[in-house]
Amino acid sequence: MEGVDLLQIEGLAMNGKIKDAWVEKEGKLARLVAITTDGEKIVSVPEEPGVVAKSFFIVKKYIEWGPLIVENR
Repeated sequence: MEGVDLLQIEGLAMNGKIKDAWVEKEGKLARLVAITTDGEKIVSVPEEPGVVAKSFFIVKKYIEWGPLIVENR
């Protein structure tokens, strides 16, 4: 299965485009799985579990902080 870079998922989360995320283990590696606000499932390339865990934490914080951001229109 092809995957996207972790930074791409983090960027989507930073811009409020991710509504949920979790980590899936694959042997000695792990992947970050995310669901976009459009319902699309995005899966990262396999990485070391520690790297994926840090990215997961960042994405979850962006999801948490998203509703707190005030936009000027």
